[in-house]
Amino acid sequence: YVARMLDYNLLHTLILIILISLIRIRPFGKLLSFIASYGTYAVMLFVNALFLSKFRTTPGKWLMGLAAESENGVPLSFEEAFYRELAVLHFGMGWNIPVWGLICLIRSYRTYCREGQTDWDDGVEYLYKPWKTGKPPHPGSSRTSC
Repeated sequence: YVARMLDYNLLHTLILIILISLIRIRPFGKLLSFIASYGTYAVMLFVNALFLSKFRTTPGKWLMGLAAESENGVPLSFEEAFYRELAVLHFGMGWNIPVWGLICLIRSYRTYCREGQTDWDDGVEYLYKPWKTGKPPHPGSSRTSC
Protein backbone atom coordinates (compact mmCIF):
# COMPACT_ATOMS: atom_id res chain seq x y z
CA TYR A 1 0.00 0.00 0.00
CA VAL A 2 2.81 2.41 0.87
CA ALA A 3 4.57 1.70 -2.44
CA ARG A 4 1.32 2.27 -4.33
CA MET A 5 0.74 5.58 -2.56
CA LEU A 6 4.31 6.61 -3.37
CA ASP A 7 3.65 5.79 -7.03
CA TYR A 8 0.39 7.74 -6.97
CA ASN A 9 1.89 10.80 -5.28
CA LEU A 10 4.95 10.88 -7.55
CA LEU A 11 2.78 10.65 -10.65
CA HIS A 12 0.19 13.11 -9.32
CA THR A 13 2.93 15.64 -8.57
CA LEU A 14 4.35 15.19 -12.08
CA ILE A 15 0.89 15.66 -13.62
CA LEU A 16 0.31 18.81 -11.55
CA ILE A 17 3.69 20.20 -12.62
CA ILE A 18 2.81 19.54 -16.26
CA LEU A 19 -0.64 21.08 -15.91
CA ILE A 20 0.56 24.16 -14.06
CA SER A 21 3.90 24.83 -15.76
CA LEU A 22 3.45 23.68 -19.32
CA ILE A 23 -0.27 23.80 -20.04
CA ARG A 24 -0.99 26.72 -17.68
CA ILE A 25 -4.02 25.05 -16.08
CA ARG A 26 -4.40 25.56 -12.36
CA PRO A 27 -6.38 22.53 -11.09
CA PHE A 28 -7.23 23.97 -7.68
CA GLY A 29 -11.02 24.18 -7.99
CA LYS A 30 -13.17 21.26 -6.91
CA LEU A 31 -13.93 19.93 -10.37
CA LEU A 32 -10.43 20.30 -11.83
CA SER A 33 -8.87 18.88 -8.66
CA PHE A 34 -11.23 15.88 -8.87
CA ILE A 35 -10.36 15.32 -12.54
CA ALA A 36 -6.62 15.59 -11.86
CA SER A 37 -6.87 13.19 -8.92
CA TYR A 38 -8.84 10.48 -10.71
CA GLY A 39 -7.00 11.14 -13.96
CA THR A 40 -3.83 10.22 -12.11
CA TYR A 41 -5.31 6.78 -11.35
CA ALA A 42 -6.16 6.30 -15.03
CA VAL A 43 -2.63 7.25 -16.10
CA MET A 44 -1.17 5.15 -13.28
CA LEU A 45 -2.80 2.00 -14.70
CA PHE A 46 -0.73 2.33 -17.85
CA VAL A 47 2.46 3.71 -16.29
CA ASN A 48 2.65 1.05 -13.56
CA ALA A 49 1.88 -1.71 -16.06
CA LEU A 50 4.68 -0.42 -18.28
CA PHE A 51 7.14 -0.27 -15.37
CA LEU A 52 6.19 -3.77 -14.14
CA SER A 53 6.48 -5.27 -17.61
CA LYS A 54 9.87 -3.64 -18.32
CA PHE A 55 11.59 -3.37 -14.94
CA ARG A 56 9.60 -5.70 -12.60
CA THR A 57 9.08 -2.74 -10.29
CA THR A 58 7.60 0.74 -10.11
CA PRO A 59 9.28 3.80 -8.59
CA GLY A 60 7.39 3.34 -5.32
CA LYS A 61 8.14 -0.40 -5.18
CA TRP A 62 11.77 0.30 -6.01
CA LEU A 63 12.06 2.76 -3.12
CA MET A 64 10.55 0.11 -0.82
CA GLY A 65 12.81 -2.66 -2.17
CA LEU A 66 9.94 -4.57 -3.82
CA ALA A 67 9.46 -6.14 -7.22
CA ALA A 68 6.85 -8.34 -8.90
CA GLU A 69 7.32 -10.96 -11.59
CA SER A 70 5.52 -14.00 -12.93
CA GLU A 71 5.88 -17.30 -11.10
CA ASN A 72 8.34 -18.59 -13.72
CA GLY A 73 10.76 -15.72 -13.03
CA VAL A 74 10.14 -13.51 -16.06
CA PRO A 75 8.65 -10.02 -16.01
CA LEU A 76 4.88 -9.81 -16.28
CA SER A 77 3.62 -9.04 -19.77
CA PHE A 78 2.09 -5.60 -20.23
CA GLU A 79 -1.38 -7.18 -20.37
CA GLU A 80 -0.81 -9.19 -17.16
CA ALA A 81 0.57 -6.13 -15.38
CA PHE A 82 -2.29 -3.95 -16.63
CA TYR A 83 -4.97 -6.36 -15.43
CA ARG A 84 -3.15 -6.74 -12.11
CA GLU A 85 -3.14 -2.96 -11.69
CA LEU A 86 -6.80 -2.80 -12.68
CA ALA A 87 -7.67 -5.50 -10.12
CA VAL A 88 -5.74 -3.65 -7.39
CA LEU A 89 -7.58 -0.44 -8.20
CA HIS A 90 -10.98 -2.17 -8.39
CA PHE A 91 -10.84 -4.82 -5.65
CA GLY A 92 -8.10 -3.45 -3.40
CA MET A 93 -8.76 0.27 -3.43
CA GLY A 94 -12.39 0.46 -4.54
CA TRP A 95 -11.49 3.16 -7.09
CA ASN A 96 -10.60 5.30 -4.06
CA ILE A 97 -14.27 6.15 -3.56
CA PRO A 98 -14.82 7.42 -0.01
CA VAL A 99 -16.05 4.73 2.40
CA TRP A 100 -16.20 2.09 -0.39
CA GLY A 101 -12.42 2.33 -0.82
CA LEU A 102 -11.92 1.79 2.90
CA ILE A 103 -14.24 -1.24 2.83
CA CYS A 104 -12.24 -2.70 -0.10
CA LEU A 105 -8.92 -2.10 1.71
CA ILE A 106 -10.20 -3.86 4.85
CA ARG A 107 -11.64 -6.74 2.83
CA SER A 108 -8.37 -7.17 0.90
CA TYR A 109 -6.37 -7.10 4.12
CA ARG A 110 -8.59 -9.77 5.68
CA THR A 111 -8.35 -11.91 2.53
CA TYR A 112 -4.56 -11.63 2.63
CA CYS A 113 -4.43 -12.56 6.32
CA ARG A 114 -6.75 -15.53 5.79
CA GLU A 115 -5.39 -16.89 2.48
CA GLY A 116 -1.89 -15.43 2.23
CA GLN A 117 -2.69 -13.69 -1.06
CA THR A 118 -5.20 -11.31 -2.57
CA ASP A 119 -7.37 -11.42 -5.67
CA TRP A 120 -4.61 -10.02 -7.91
CA ASP A 121 -1.79 -12.27 -6.64
CA ASP A 122 -2.49 -15.30 -8.85
CA GLY A 123 0.53 -16.00 -11.05
CA VAL A 124 2.60 -13.23 -9.44
CA GLU A 125 5.65 -13.67 -7.25
CA TYR A 126 6.90 -10.81 -5.10
CA LEU A 127 10.56 -10.12 -4.46
CA TYR A 128 11.79 -8.25 -1.42
CA LYS A 129 15.22 -6.75 -0.93
CA PRO A 130 15.91 -5.96 2.74
CA TRP A 131 16.95 -2.44 3.56
CA LYS A 132 20.51 -1.90 4.66
CA THR A 133 20.73 0.19 7.80
CA GLY A 134 24.39 1.13 7.55
CA LYS A 135 24.89 -0.32 10.99
CA PRO A 136 28.48 -1.43 11.67
CA PRO A 137 29.02 -5.19 11.67
CA HIS A 138 28.98 -7.14 14.90
CA PRO A 139 32.43 -7.31 16.54
CA GLY A 140 34.28 -10.43 15.49
CA SER A 141 32.48 -10.77 12.15
CA SER A 142 34.27 -10.23 8.88
CA ARG A 143 33.05 -7.69 6.42
CA THR A 144 34.11 -7.62 2.81
CA SER A 145 33.63 -4.70 0.51
CA CYS A 146 32.50 -5.04 -3.09
